[in-house]
Amino acid sequence: MKKLSILAISIFAMSTTAMAATSGTSVDGHYVIPLTINLDLSSIDFGDVWTDSIVAAESVEATVTGENGETFTYKITSKESLIKIVDNYNTENTTMSDPLTLADATPTVIPFTVGLNTSGLTENQDIDTDVTVTVIYNDIAGTTSA
Repeated sequence: MKKLSILAISIFAMSTTAMAATSGTSVDGHYVIPLTINLDLSSIDFGDVWTDSIVAAESVEATVTGENGETFTYKITSKESLIKIVDNYNTENTTMSDPLTLADATPTVIPFTVGLNTSGLTENQDIDTDVTVTVIYNDIAGTTSA
C-alpha cells in the first residue's frame, strides 16, 4: 500500500509540473471571397463530322464571381490538339490572360468558342476531351506574401 501511495504521489508531482501554460496567438487576416466559375459545356456537340469539313464553332460563356474590385487571370485549355479554343480577351490560351477586374456585385463573363480542327481527323475517330478553365486571383489588395 505504501508503494501505491508513493507511486500516486510521484505521478501527481510529475503531472503538475508537466502542465502547459496557456498562450495566445494573434493573426491579422483579410478574408477574400473564393473565385467561383459557372460553365455550361452542354451545347458543345459537333455531331457527325467528315475530314476537312467545315464545322461551326460552339459559343460558351464562363461566368466568374469573387471579391469585388480584385483582379484575376484565367486560362482556357484542352489537351486535345483537334480542339480549337478562341476567346474575346486572350486568343492564345497557352498562357494566362491579362488581368480582369471583378466589378461590384456583377459576375465577369468570359465568352469563348470551342471549335474542331477537322483537317487532323482520321476515319472513325472519336474525340472525347476536357476543356479546362483555370481562374486565379492576382495580388490581393491589403495582403503581402512572406
